[in-house]
Amino acid sequence: MTLSYYNAIILTIVGIITGTSVGLTGIGSGILTVPLLIYLGMTPQETVATVLLMHVIPQSLPGLYLYYKKGHLDVAKSIFVVMGSVIGVYIGSYIGSENIIGQDTLYKILAAIMALSSLFIYFKHVCKIDYLFYIKNM
Repeated sequence: MTLSYYNAIILTIVGIITGTSVGLTGIGSGILTVPLLIYLGMTPQETVATVLLMHVIPQSLPGLYLYYKKGHLDVAKSIFVVMGSVIGVYIGSYIGSENIIGQDTLYKILAAIMALSSLFIYFKHVCKIDYLFYIKNM
């Protein structure tokens, strides 16, 4: 994708929309940004690199500060999630950047994750069915 003035405006709008979503719900970088950037012509690798850059500071620190200030950050729990995430991001980035998995497979993985995430949110929060409860008691 060549970066024309028009493309720069469109990409900025994508950032505003997804940044607002992240601030409100904690999601948006993957579920909104990835499909939008791919639709706009970025490769999966370019898209992932862009999303990772978004996570570094611009999307994280302002929201983190505001949630921390209101007492919504459990530092102990968060440290374990962050440690696991660092390992997972390294593994996923290595696989993606080395083209170990082809673009067609990446699209299929992305679609499956988005579909499963949507179904989980729908059944748990709209239908009020907690599948994890049923799994624990099996």
